[in-house]
Amino acid sequence: MTEKALVPIEQKEVVFYKDTIVAVRLDDGEIYVPIRPICDNLGVTLAG
Repeated sequence: MTEKALVPIEQKEVVFYKDTIVAVRLDDGEIYVPIRPICDNLGVTLAG
């Protein structure tokens, strides 16, 4: 399987439960956010 590098074309800071999280948009329109800060803000343990 060939892996494609995720190359963002736009990056924004989004307020999430009074904290800021970085979100990126790729050229295909997909939006990605980091999971760990969301889990931390919700008080959920991220399984590693």
